[in-house]
Amino acid sequence: MYRDLASKHHPDHGGSVSDMQEINAEWDELKPTLPRFCSEQAKQGRQQYEQTKAAEDAAKAAQDAEAAKMAEELAKCPGLRFDVVGSWIWADSSHKWLHTLEKLGFRWSANRCKYYWHPAGDNSRRNRKASYQDIYNKYSGQSYQTRDRETIPA
Repeated sequence: MYRDLASKHHPDHGGSVSDMQEINAEWDELKPTLPRFCSEQAKQGRQQYEQTKAAEDAAKAAQDAEAAKMAEELAKCPGLRFDVVGSWIWADSSHKWLHTLEKLGFRWSANRCKYYWHPAGDNSRRNRKASYQDIYNKYSGQSYQTRDRETIPA
């Protein structure tokens, strides 16, 4: 019955959003009373999902904090241009900051001609054949340019 109502009143099929919200609210109230969703197996599956989700969220928060620390370190390098793309950081190939980048753990990407860094434990692999611009757009990158040091007149 829920599926029939959802297919009739779904906004993509000409229904209204408010009707669909009412249907979903009633379904959420009714669902726990149904035997199919009250079984031990369902409860264990739900509990396992919630634990996995919590662990993934904690890992993501740790990676974001590590990336923020790295961005702060890069902000100390005057004139350096770098991009934050997802949890990865890509820096331009400035020879002036080559040794600093390598000390911070950056590696060279020959096919993208940029230095990159990612948090420990981030096992995601970027598409090796995709261009840097495609990766930047896909993961909603943001570019940063650190300020050059101002010289004090003598």
